Amino acid sequence: MKNIELKEINHYGKEQVLHDVNISIKEGEFFTLLGPSGCGKTTILRIIGGFIKPLSGSIYVGDKDITNLEPEYRNMGTVFQNYALFPNMTVEENVAYGLKIKKLPKKVIAEKSDKYLELSGMKDYRKKRIDELSGGQQQRVAIARALAIEPTMLLLDEPMSNLDVALRVKMREEIREIQQKIGITTLFITHDQQEALAISDKIAVMDKGRVLQIGTPMEVYKNPVNDFVANFVGTSNCIEKEEYTNFGIEKEEKPYIYKRPEEMVLLQNTNESGFIKVKIENKKVGLLDRVLNSVERVGNKLPDPVTIFFILCGVIFVLSAIISSQDVSAIHPSTGEKIIAINLLTKEQLKIFLGSIVSNFQSFAPLGLVLVTMIGAGIAEKTGLMEVLMKQSINKVPKKLVTGTIIFVGIVANAAADAGFIVLPPLAALVFIGIGRHPLIGMFVGYAGVAAGFSANIIVSMIDVLLAGFTGQSAQMVDPNYVVNPAMNMYFLAVSAVVL
Repeated sequence: MKNIELKEINHYGKEQVLHDVNISIKEGEFFTLLGPSGCGKTTILRIIGGFIKPLSGSIYVGDKDITNLEPEYRNMGTVFQNYALFPNMTVEENVAYGLKIKKLPKKVIAEKSDKYLELSGMKDYRKKRIDELSGGQQQRVAIARALAIEPTMLLLDEPMSNLDVALRVKMREEIREIQQKIGITTLFITHDQQEALAISDKIAVMDKGRVLQIGTPMEVYKNPVNDFVANFVGTSNCIEKEEYTNFGIEKEEKPYIYKRPEEMVLLQNTNESGFIKVKIENKKVGLLDRVLNSVERVGNKLPDPVTIFFILCGVIFVLSAIISSQDVSAIHPSTGEKIIAINLLTKEQLKIFLGSIVSNFQSFAPLGLVLVTMIGAGIAEKTGLMEVLMKQSINKVPKKLVTGTIIFVGIVANAAADAGFIVLPPLAALVFIGIGRHPLIGMFVGYAGVAAGFSANIIVSMIDVLLAGFTGQSAQMVDPNYVVNPAMNMYFLAVSAVVL
């Protein structure tokens, strides 16, 4: 693995800027340096990129010492605070610049430029000049240019500092999404605590050239090591050991602890001395929450759906080879013909498989409706119609009715086909976070509601006709002359919604 290691890094400007900095960044990790202006964050980034050399210490990529390598030999992609784009070049020319410097073939340059323009959402702007773009679009171009050289590490030096608040939130989500898609090791520099907590795998909190604490966002927030970390990353109360009993704290040997405001419970407005009386609420993480947290961590590491699809295709091919070797067979329900399992990994079967992809696709009975449904779902999602309707339905609901309301909205969302699956589960997760419940439960509830709508619904939708296509093909395996009326599915679902 190509982990990035900084060992005993010291650096001087007019005064000592960095003091014995030790940092380890795992391959594929989104690592954030968080701290106030002038704490040494950008200096570390510049040292990793090779733009300046440390006074002492070493930098390793895997087992390779790169401390004395020039920037062009380190294979680092950098996005600067001001983006550093070439105003006299088009978007496409900016992205291709680093590839041309490497003297790659024109075909390779074109392919890589297309790939990363597509990834950054800037393919349609490829012929535009930089001065014709918004700040957010310029940032996307800068990221695409940095990624086009396919670097070992992506260095982001406060890339969102010039954007307004709303755009900052949108762009940080896009940056994290791109990073997860390609799995690139990323160093992110920011002084914004919210940004760091929202998108990081690990955070290193810095002050005055020193790394004070390294940990996950939750570790840094929940267990700050000192006053600076506690108050820089949110708001915290420092409680000394002599005061533990006054706050209901037991079995704690530390000389002081830090507690967030949300952990404090009001017991009485004032006591005889005129002070507010509070205690510490020690929330224990239950078994269910621990299981859900584990599921969430595993889920975040899963590849995207397209990759999963191809993985499953590979699994099916391998299973076909195994099953065929065991002489597994089945009887066709209509003809009584014996069907033998076939090894799809043979040369002949691969030729048949690849040669029949188009015809199999075209012969799929509900193809037309599937395409129309997908277009409709895409429009509903893109315009924000479904999202607005769902938010308006849920946001003002009393806390006790949230679960039932989400299920109901999910059932009704069947009318918009797959848009319900796209919009409702993440929205339900956010709602559950807002009411203090685990977001995965919200996702499960939202998904269950939409799935229930697909299974039984009194509202007629395109799905009814789609299901008729599947039912028709299944029935014709037994009786080739059998015709399924879409109304059969409509009646069945309507009755199921009432009876079940």
